[in-house]
Amino acid sequence: MADSQQRDIEMTEIGSAAAVAVGGGPYRPQEDPTEIERDPLETGALETFDVFALIVNKMIGTGIYSAPATIFMLTGRKWLTLVLFFIGFIHSLLSTTMYLDYASVWPYTGGELIYIDEITADKVEYPPEIQPAEHPSQHIRALRGTSHGIEPAVRKRAADTTATAITEGTNVVVTQHATLRQRFFGDGLLPFITFSVLFVAIFNSGTNSMQTGRMILLGIAAKEPGSPDVHRDVVRLLGVVILTILSLLQYSSARFGRKLNRFLVVIKLLFMFALFLTAMVALKDPLKNPDGTVVSRVQDWSRAYPVNSELYFAKALLAVLFSFDGWENATFVVGELPRNGEQRELRKGFYWAVFTVGCTYVIIVGVVLNSLTWDGINTENVYYAPLLTGNGSAAKLSWSIVGAISALGSLNSVIYTFSRVKQAIGQANVLPWSNVWKKDDILQRGPIISDNTVDNSIKKTPQGGLILHWTLSVAVIAGSSWIPSTIESVNVPGFFQAYTHCFILMVLGCTYHRLQSREAALTPPASGPRMNRATTTDGRFQPYKWNHTALRTVRFILVVAYVLLNFAILLINVIPPYKGSDGTFNSFPGYAFLVTVAALVLFSVIYYITIFGAAKRIYPSSSDHDTSTRVEKQGLLEPKNKLNLLRLANVTCEIEKDRYFNMRLERVYRFGRRWRIRLHVPGDRPPVSTAQNSQVNGDARAGAANREPHPPLTWATFWYWLFGGGRLADPPDEKFGRWWDRYVGL
Repeated sequence: MADSQQRDIEMTEIGSAAAVAVGGGPYRPQEDPTEIERDPLETGALETFDVFALIVNKMIGTGIYSAPATIFMLTGRKWLTLVLFFIGFIHSLLSTTMYLDYASVWPYTGGELIYIDEITADKVEYPPEIQPAEHPSQHIRALRGTSHGIEPAVRKRAADTTATAITEGTNVVVTQHATLRQRFFGDGLLPFITFSVLFVAIFNSGTNSMQTGRMILLGIAAKEPGSPDVHRDVVRLLGVVILTILSLLQYSSARFGRKLNRFLVVIKLLFMFALFLTAMVALKDPLKNPDGTVVSRVQDWSRAYPVNSELYFAKALLAVLFSFDGWENATFVVGELPRNGEQRELRKGFYWAVFTVGCTYVIIVGVVLNSLTWDGINTENVYYAPLLTGNGSAAKLSWSIVGAISALGSLNSVIYTFSRVKQAIGQANVLPWSNVWKKDDILQRGPIISDNTVDNSIKKTPQGGLILHWTLSVAVIAGSSWIPSTIESVNVPGFFQAYTHCFILMVLGCTYHRLQSREAALTPPASGPRMNRATTTDGRFQPYKWNHTALRTVRFILVVAYVLLNFAILLINVIPPYKGSDGTFNSFPGYAFLVTVAALVLFSVIYYITIFGAAKRIYPSSSDHDTSTRVEKQGLLEPKNKLNLLRLANVTCEIEKDRYFNMRLERVYRFGRRWRIRLHVPGDRPPVSTAQNSQVNGDARAGAANREPHPPLTWATFWYWLFGGGRLADPPDEKFGRWWDRYVGL
């Protein structure tokens, strides 16, 4: 009897019955956890041209105006420089193909965040008697337990999935015992948290912001002799100012970022054409060194100039990949495409963008290298474009303006997509202060009037995500000040992104073989447009659907080569010696990339174990919580384990995960998340029936009325507040505000 009562106390309501806090104490009553379903908009905020523009704007920054010279200085060979750019193009095409397959299965805002979560998730073993409903709104027959538990077909499974069943009212709760591996990875939660930490910490706008400021300074100093890159602090100040202005504009208007994105992509493509024409015109003159000696163009392509280490090509390849970085940009906001036909819009925009940028890059690099000499490149300023037009003050000013506008386009595109991913991370409630990071436009966060209220999310701005993105970007810009070389300090945040992205690509490449089975596991028997947004696409253009032996062999070889390439980049960049982006030895140490990423991954593991290690997972067999069977799995830790830090705040955690994607739920159609986290504080009631809700809510209101107006602060409530708990009746910030008004304020 005691065990049954304890189980009831630890249980949370999964359906319409709300677990609420009653009586006195420092906490407010818990809100009704029932999720209201409503129809999402069939139209979207983005179209094919928006997809094209988001990708092109991020791919074409200032890299093409400096990377060919930088790569040439790192490799010492023109032919190897061109080969590396071609490898970058092929790498982008392979990545594009793989990501389009992921996006066809999970077409939601968040991109890699959703892919890593779902591809590493476990397949839940529901009892064989529980048949999926024809439609999630239909009832599923409840399985009644017997004195011997459930049927022998369930009990005879291996020890890692042994199960017992109990009946609670009209519900059957099946407790399954997962393996250590399953409990450690938490059904995809550990990879989700790891990606969240990496994305928040590393994926920022530091490089694009500082590049914009640097280009402005280059233009201002066009008539001055010497290098303007000594103004490192001014570069950072301008970067912060420009970042702040764009963030505020997107904070105020969701459409501003999209309109600016469309406008700037046209301008940037015209700039690419102008750069190509300029390089072609430069070919009519003989190739000369600064001292006037003529250099044979043919012989210069085969000549190997001295470099200190052949391993410099690893950093050169990293710089190339950063120049191509951006092909994935549109997958972050797939949820903003039209509901019907998003795969068509995404694929058209994707391939047009990647082929346009890739072909343009390879052609321009080939032509530009014919007009540059080893001695002619200014090692203090590898911004080579002015060299093609005489390197005069007018040329420097003109190309600086071009570079500033290009960097601005990349910055606007990155702010638009990254802020939405960070809002999706906030919506998951896995990081401290998620209640701030998850916020939409505050003017449109009103209550839902009815179940049939039509979604209006495309008109909202991810204000919480913008705040988080701006904060971390400014921190990175400030943190880069210790690097003596301006060019290196500007590029390092981008190199970190490229390096970390190689790690993410390696993980997604290793798990790519699971994509078809995961799609099958998450597709309801009678999939409708509200339950599965994935649009049928010709399997010939989706390698994950290839079943022919020859095609599967080709896919396997390509995936293995792809994974090994990314792994090689991660490994070789660690090996010294190191060389800076400007050709000097003022270089950021390569091992710091690996150490930083490894430290963040380790932090993520520790954070997951200490915060969510004791969380119980609940899997309802259908969306009808009154009759569905619930499968439960215990976490990695016992709730009383000393490693469980939630016990310090007197908080317990449960995670409920839907069987399929219900496209009528906002957390699904906006953020692609099947699960939600519930944190319970002392005083939360055990689950009650729907008929009892009104009485319980009345008790909660009565308890709130009898609560102390200003309950004392304890260590438990302080930790609860510090990590973003939002149910304190009198949080410390309000206490401080009253103290300030009383003793300091006028």
